[in-house]
Amino acid sequence: MSAERSEPVSVYLSEHHYQVIDMTPASDLHYFIYLADAPRPLLDVGCNVGNLLAIDPERSVGVDVDPNAIAVCRERGLQASVANLDEGLPLEDASFGTVHCRHVIEHVREPLALMREMRRVLRPGGLLVLLTPDFRHAYRTFYDDHTHIRPQTAESMRRLMLDSGFEAQIVRHEVSRVGIRQLVRRGKLSPGRGQLLYDAAYRLGMRQRKTLLVLARAV
Repeated sequence: MSAERSEPVSVYLSEHHYQVIDMTPASDLHYFIYLADAPRPLLDVGCNVGNLLAIDPERSVGVDVDPNAIAVCRERGLQASVANLDEGLPLEDASFGTVHCRHVIEHVREPLALMREMRRVLRPGGLLVLLTPDFRHAYRTFYDDHTHIRPQTAESMRRLMLDSGFEAQIVRHEVSRVGIRQLVRRGKLSPGRGQLLYDAAYRLGMRQRKTLLVLARAV
């Protein structure tokens, strides 16, 4: 990217975290399964450089704490703004159909406040797609990332949803890293077949128990 960066807000961020990847619904299995048909507009909380936003830029908005990442988003013509998630979301009530929050909630000081903010900006019946480490299985490495603050478990996420106005649809561990996403990204496997393999792997118990997937509806 051509723009000069200021000092990063989180100094742990490496060049890898600023990597721009051109993705499509057919090249990112996570997006294909959980977000391609999700209600719009879409809010990506912790959008980084906007790789997910760029799949559907006209109907997607992002927020991130890192101004350097947001600068990259804006260079790409994406709708994104800087937001301190401990101070709320600078967005209007009931303005989104889906909120995506991937490996973010463990970085904030008040998870319940963030959950309530995500509920506030969702329309009634709107979808929350959230991923976070499951501390029961990831405790050995959780604090290797010194920006991790508040660990979660499946039970703590259920309670957070109850206290913030969500109805849990799914709280489960993700499928193990069996290479399916990489095959789809490289075009070696169609996303539809990738989802079939993904579902089969889940039924066979090939779980990556360090990561929780939460799907919930705004009540």
